[in-house]
Amino acid sequence: MALDAGRAAFQLYRSGVVREADNCGSSATLNHAVVIVGYTDSGEYNPDPNPGPDDDTVTECTVTKWFHNCPVDDRRRLRDANGDDRYWLVQNSWGTGFGDKGFIRIGMSEGDGVCGINAVVEFVDME
Repeated sequence: MALDAGRAAFQLYRSGVVREADNCGSSATLNHAVVIVGYTDSGEYNPDPNPGPDDDTVTECTVTKWFHNCPVDDRRRLRDANGDDRYWLVQNSWGTGFGDKGFIRIGMSEGDGVCGINAVVEFVDME
């Protein structure tokens, strides 16, 4: 992914989610490559109430820093501990002194995206 890392909203990031209103930059000034390592959104996971023998179901609770899959009313909670949702978890290459131990949360949005993150997307499809 490429984005605009030239503005204060990116360079001085410490916590939370960088949103469009933070004026992070645009696709016109893409100047930095990053890696998206995760995401969350406000969608809900609704497992089959009558799973068959081949269905994968959540039987244990896994908790990570930014989301968990603990069963709550048969749904997966996809919000972080601060209640934030709809963001990309992005690893930066500036080391653990940047942002939240080397990571930044970039809000999901339409068009070019926050900091222009939607403008250039590269991915690997491994089979």
